Amino acid sequence: TLYAGGDFTSMNSQPGTVRIAKLSTGGVLDTTFASGITSGPDGTVFAISVESAANLVIGGSFTFYNGAGSVRLARLSATTAALDTTFASNLGTGPNDTVRALAWTGAVHVYGGDFTSVNGVLNTVRAAQVSTTGTATSVHGGTGPAAPVRTVAIDASGRAVIGGDFQTVGFAAGTVTLGRVARFSAGSSDGTFVPVHGNKYV
Repeated sequence: TLYAGGDFTSMNSQPGTVRIAKLSTGGVLDTTFASGITSGPDGTVFAISVESAANLVIGGSFTFYNGAGSVRLARLSATTAALDTTFASNLGTGPNDTVRALAWTGAVHVYGGDFTSVNGVLNTVRAAQVSTTGTATSVHGGTGPAAPVRTVAIDASGRAVIGGDFQTVGFAAGTVTLGRVARFSAGSSDGTFVPVHGNKYV
């Protein structure tokens, strides 16, 4: 199964393909998923994180999904595309700016972007994590990346790796210069991870 997100409002002229679509590996549109999408997200979908065969989370610049509030993050049924309203409710005011990247750790979704706060939660600057029920928490424990995060990945040990425009990241123990790529271990900088500094964003 493949998922596509973006700024499109139609895919192959099919209904229910507003900024998010589900396809087979052969490129065939999943019409059951599409039938659950009416107005869809009201802004661009930049990131998709597949949680399981049952659910996925999308991130972007939207604040509504199918007319219901779900601010810049939304958890959907992987079968019917229905919005998880409990997730949306617990997310509250959500990230205060665009979400650009998402990754599933096996327990939570780690996400990054342009935002400087998530639902008023402390230390959720440009990178944070959200549970399957919509509860946002800090992932770095400090002032966070000094500039936007553009990509997120999870390594084999479940540690979050982020890339972006930043050159420093504020952790609970202080600010670390990392050169646009950083790896977190239990909310603090992984000192064994020292990437080569890039001269442009990751």
